[in-house]
Amino acid sequence: MTISERERISILAKVEQLVGTKFYDPNFKGRNWRSIVETHRPRILSATARNGFEAAVNEMLRELGSRDSA
Repeated sequence: MTISERERISILAKVEQLVGTKFYDPNFKGRNWRSIVETHRPRILSATARNGFEAAVNEMLRELGSRDSA
């Protein structure tokens, strides 16, 4: 299934805003959230298939390190 460019832009903007305001650590565990988003933006916005888009967003979110490996 494909996802339109308009949808990709909208979803990424919402994720960026929500994480920016609701992430449990206001200091983002010492990471630069804006820089992370800008690094991943091209790949996320170019992913036309839904599963590729979701994978790209998940990869971006993993950089926040909110989950410790077991």
